[in-house]
Amino acid sequence: MFLLLAVLFLTGCVSRSKPYDFPNSVWVNEETGACVVVTTPQSYSYGEVKIDDQVIPITMIYHFGNSGAIFDFYQAYSEETVWEPSFPDEKYLWAGDIAYAAKKFTLQKTDTGAFKKDGKYSLFSDDDLPLTFVRYDCTEEELLPLLPWDEEDHLKEGFEPGQLLEFGLSVAEENPKKDIGSVLADFWVNLFRGTTKVPSAPANS
Repeated sequence: MFLLLAVLFLTGCVSRSKPYDFPNSVWVNEETGACVVVTTPQSYSYGEVKIDDQVIPITMIYHFGNSGAIFDFYQAYSEETVWEPSFPDEKYLWAGDIAYAAKKFTLQKTDTGAFKKDGKYSLFSDDDLPLTFVRYDCTEEELLPLLPWDEEDHLKEGFEPGQLLEFGLSVAEENPKKDIGSVLADFWVNLFRGTTKVPSAPANS
């Protein structure tokens, strides 16, 4: 039985975990200075990336399968704006292949044409990849004050990005991860983890 389950997992029949399977977590890339925060099981998350000493707020999108995208937060800050029927080119800061796992996710390859007419994105290119984001478990009390929304899901007036990134980088520095690549660890997490219900994106997303 174990052998059968292992084969199913390794051949892709058992899907790897995505960030939304881990509420109250922050996913950090120390190399670039970027992080994504998950507080509820939904198919997009708030994040921050530091570019040329400026902190850019982003919306991380988890598409079906091994893919995803990064949106301009100011154009994609709610379920309505994330999944609106038409996607203007400028909304996409990056899109491509992502390797998802229980302890990390890695931006692997840039999509050169599906979502951008010229195949060029303002945030990352293949020259910047791969970029691995490592998971750190936190508490709701730690994360909620760092989000741009209030308790009623309204955008906070005068919100300035930067606190989340500062928090994520400090957590990563205080808690270095030594082993984030274990395939068997991901297998056991998926095998015994409950199913998370995730809002579905429209077919054209």
